Amino acid sequence: MIEAKKVGRGQNKRYWTIKEDDALVDALLELHRDPKWRVDTGFKSGYLQKIQEMIEAKMPNCGLKASPHIESLVKTLKAKYAALSDALSQSGFGWNEEKMMLDCEKSVFDEWAKKKKDASNLYGKPFEHYYALGEIYRKDRAMGTNAGNVEDDEEEVRQEDASTNQESMADNFFDQMNMNANVGSQYVGS
Repeated sequence: MIEAKKVGRGQNKRYWTIKEDDALVDALLELHRDPKWRVDTGFKSGYLQKIQEMIEAKMPNCGLKASPHIESLVKTLKAKYAALSDALSQSGFGWNEEKMMLDCEKSVFDEWAKKKKDASNLYGKPFEHYYALGEIYRKDRAMGTNAGNVEDDEEEVRQEDASTNQESMADNFFDQMNMNANVGSQYVGS
């Protein structure tokens, strides 16, 4: 008697190991840093197959397939990263560097999570790959007229520093002029 293979949503679920998670994120980072695979909207087509090959090279016979395994986890990781980024932009949320997880009151999280379907299982759970995924997906999340990038931010800081330095020099010049004027006026008529 032949057993029927379980098919359908949740029937053929694959549980990833920490080592497999790490290999996937490493592969995503490697492709993200490679201009041959990167495009404005993420990655060029075929990247899931390339990731499968990269993981297979690191962990032979792991059995991970581009579809559905890798595709599914990439989608999940991106959604979790987006939810965490959104939470961290809200008042009442912080990031615990040591534990690599959200830092907030449970009531604040619960209220916020009511509006976010991808946030339900983020409270009190580490998300080790937050910074790596940020390198990959941060640009995707920056939108609107006020969106910028690291280079824009650095240039803005340099301009502010230069402006502050010039103002400081001008203030010092006028302070010195006033001191000289006051010193001169003290001796007049004495």
